[in-house]
Amino acid sequence: MKILAFADTHSDLEAIRKLASRAKSEGADAILCAGDVSEFGDKIGQIFEELDVGLPMVYIPGNHEEEGADISKRFKYVKNIHKKTLCIGSVLFLGCGGGGFSKFFTAFERLIPVFKDAIAKHNGPTILVTHAPPYKTRLDQMGRMDVGAEPIRKFIEEAQPDYAVSGHIHENAGRKDKIGKTICINPGPKGVLIEV
Repeated sequence: MKILAFADTHSDLEAIRKLASRAKSEGADAILCAGDVSEFGDKIGQIFEELDVGLPMVYIPGNHEEEGADISKRFKYVKNIHKKTLCIGSVLFLGCGGGGFSKFFTAFERLIPVFKDAIAKHNGPTILVTHAPPYKTRLDQMGRMDVGAEPIRKFIEEAQPDYAVSGHIHENAGRKDKIGKTICINPGPKGVLIEV
């Protein structure tokens, strides 16, 4: 399965159009958004119209989208996995949006038992999707500080999903790192094609 992952487009319609075109030209089977597709909801309807290229889209809200404003009710191709799990084909997605610049992330901590149980019952690849990056990685560095979430890192260390996709820290767009066998990616607004 080929998945075009991206994050932090912040209502940039040119970036959105490039991603939609790339999803088609590179033969993606699904699109994945790790949050902040919009700038506080600006142009959100137009953004999701542009991204409707006949593929399922796995989505979590970032800190610029309202968690309660579920865009998947308006656009049926969008699968909002905020605080949920979802299987597409053989791939299990685990999602938690929001988050800020703190190593504490209570909303994610509460999901850890649910996500561990889902992985234990699943026989196939797993992708963790969070807006906040895992703590102490190449994805959470801001200047000399690590601003990622400790519970995300702890979960990755213990559960070892195949991929962990996050965004939020714009300076780290396009960076990758590893925690054990887990490949951690900030795909940024240009996107990264993941093959599982």
